[in-house]
Amino acid sequence: MSEKSFGKNIIRLFIFLSVPLSIVLIILNVHRPYISYNFFYEKVKSFARDYQILPEAFYKKPRIEQYFNSRPYWYEPYDKVTNLIAKDGNKRLITMELMGDEFEYPLWVLLKEKDVKFYVYQNKFFKKEPRPDSLLLTTSEKPYTKTGWQTQCFKTQKTDYGYACLSKIGTF
Repeated sequence: MSEKSFGKNIIRLFIFLSVPLSIVLIILNVHRPYISYNFFYEKVKSFARDYQILPEAFYKKPRIEQYFNSRPYWYEPYDKVTNLIAKDGNKRLITMELMGDEFEYPLWVLLKEKDVKFYVYQNKFFKKEPRPDSLLLTTSEKPYTKTGWQTQCFKTQKTDYGYACLSKIGTF
């Protein structure tokens, strides 16, 4: 066998192995799976994270909740925080101070879904005091408090990951 045909055989082998593997990876994609993991949970539970929420097929789960597939523990607290913001009804400046994972895009989607007019100020870049007319949205491991600000915090469910808190000067 020549070196040329040996190289071709190696390439054919890689193609033969990679095509089925890529199909499996697409179908079982954790962020947008085509089938629910419930069918084979017993086989994959050792790979599940500590929050024990199984990915569902994208056509079974509401679109808004799909934005939270990678961090499902944030859905409830973010939903409650956005309900508070939507209740106010005004165009709002939202100052964000999010902890390490900085999981903010799904928050924007929830605000847009609730027809909230807002613009975001990323305090991590400027490290200034939040403007008194803004809402301060924080995520942290413990409930957030700030002197002179009224705060409501919502804990993540099914895991002790942290809190999403909304603060403002005045009352909610």
